[in-house]
Formats: sequence, C-alpha cells, structure tokens
Amino acid sequence: SSHFGFSGSPAYLSLSTLSCSLACEAMVAVGAADDEGYRRASEYSGHTRVGDPSQRVTVPLPRTLQDLRSAANRHFHGTTGMYHHGKSPLTNPSHIAGVKHNDVIVVAREDMPKEAPPVSTHNAHYVKYDIEVKPPPERKPPPDMSVKFEGASSYGTDFVAHPMERRQPAKPAVSMWDAGKRANAFTGKSTYAQHYPWHDVQRPQPMARTAPSQPSAAFEGTTMYSSDYVQHPVRPRSTVAPRERNIDAGPFEGVTTYNVDYRKHAMARTEKHPGYGPSLKTDNTPFEGSTEYAREYLKHQLEARPMVHIEPEVRRSDKRGKRPSSAPSRARSRGRATR
Repeated sequence: SSHFGFSGSPAYLSLSTLSCSLACEAMVAVGAADDEGYRRASEYSGHTRVGDPSQRVTVPLPRTLQDLRSAANRHFHGTTGMYHHGKSPLTNPSHIAGVKHNDVIVVAREDMPKEAPPVSTHNAHYVKYDIEVKPPPERKPPPDMSVKFEGASSYGTDFVAHPMERRQPAKPAVSMWDAGKRANAFTGKSTYAQHYPWHDVQRPQPMARTAPSQPSAAFEGTTMYSSDYVQHPVRPRSTVAPRERNIDAGPFEGVTTYNVDYRKHAMARTEKHPGYGPSLKTDNTPFEGSTEYAREYLKHQLEARPMVHIEPEVRRSDKRGKRPSSAPSRARSRGRATR
C-alpha cells in the first residue's frame, strides 16, 4: 500500500483492486471488439473501392494510424477515409496492426472535383467600392467681429503678468574683521606667522676695493695619476733571428683519427641461397584462411524496410470511361464468363 500511495482499511484496498481489474477487462473487451469488427469488415465487405495505380505513392510502414493519415493527406488532399486493400476501413488506432508489408491503402476522395472559386481570395477579402464624389462644402459666413472677445486662456489665468519694480543697487557687506583696524578686532597670530616670522630686509653695504695681489710662484704640485703612471722612454726593439729546424726528408707516415677508427675491411660476396623449393610440398587445395577484418566485422543481411502503397480512389466519373491498368481487359473477362 505504501508503494501505490493507498491508505485505509483492507476493504478499501480490495474495492480499488476490483475496480482496476474491471477497467482493464473492459479495455481488453473493447479492443477485441474493434479487432473483430475490423476482421469482419475485411472478410465480408461487399463494396470494394478501386484505387488508381498510376498515382500510387510508396511510403514507409507507419507505426500509428495518425502517421498513415498524415502521409495520405500530404500526398492526396481532400481525403475522406482510408481503406485497407479498398475493403476494410481504417478508423480505429488498433486497425494499424493489420497493415503489413506491401499492402495497398486506398484513399477515398470527394466524388466531384473542386471547381475554381468564382472570385479570388484577394477580391473576396478586399471588396472594391465605388467612390462617390462629394460636393464642395458650403461657404461659411465670416465671423462677427463687432463684439470684443473677452475670453481668457488657461495660460493667461495661471501665469498672471505682474508689474516689474526697479531694484536698488545693494552695497557690499563690511567684513567683521575690518583688517585689524577696529579696536576690538582679533589680534592673535596663526601657526604660520609664528613659524615663519617676517624680517625687515636691510640693503647690504658695498665692499671696499682691495689692492691688486702680487703674482705667486708657479704651481709645482703633481697628480696621483702622474705619480702612479710614470712615462718611461721607449727604445726600438731589436730583430730576432729565426730558430733553426731539423727537417727530415723521409716520407710522411702519420695517420688520421678517422682512418684509425673506421678501418676498411674486405667485403666477401655472399652466395645465393638455393631456396626451399625441394623441401616444400605443393598443395592444390584452395586457401581457406580468413583475415582479421572478416572475423571481426561480419556481414549481416539487412532486412528490407516494410513499405506501404497509398493510392487514391478512382473517381466515379473515371470508372466508366477509364479502367485501371491492373484490371483484365473486357474481352478476356467475357471469354472467361463464356467458359
């Protein structure tokens, strides 16, 4: 009971279970009745609707009745019904179970072809009306200007014009400090004035002219550079005689590192292998081996997709004059009747 969300007495549970079972049996009975009616209509229907094979359309087998109806309406407009092999009407969703591969569905249409409407949609929606010429309006008499207009607008009522008076020029306000001239003015000093007092600058006195000085002795001092880097006299270098070399006239016997490391060996010619022909036995049986690709990827036979043929019903006007190509000729049918 906790799984289905039921709560209550066991009697309530038994009644709910009984009602569910009765509903299921009723649905099964309705489905069986529809299948029985579909079977009877397929077997005992006397009227057969003839389709037009020249206009046949092949579509994949639909899964539902709605898919079949949509396919019929997409290819043939104005459908009024569908008939399995032209006999059994397809009206219930359970009837789609009887439709198999390569079956023919005949689509019923209206008996008479639709005639073109007398007027187009544009003319029906936008009706053209005759425009009446209106007479010119009568000329109105000029207004009577003898009476003075005394009305007032909202602007004149809300914004009343007042007389403007000339204002007297105002005098500038006198400072309370009066630059320290008043008797009771503030005489304190600021921090800036205490830190940076103002001093009276006095003009310097001109200096008296002194007698010209006597020329002093020559400067004899030396710099540290001159003391550390003393310039010495440079004498010309004497020529040196070349040393004598003991030259041996014998041949040069030296070897390079390349010749020592990579020595050239004499190449012996390899003899040709006689082969394994005499030791092998030939076998004429066909090769039965298989590749790894063939073992891993097996080729399966694809099943053909089930299809259904939809064709429109032959109109009544066409049944008398034109016979379907699949029907036997009249001479052939008469010969069979005579026999």
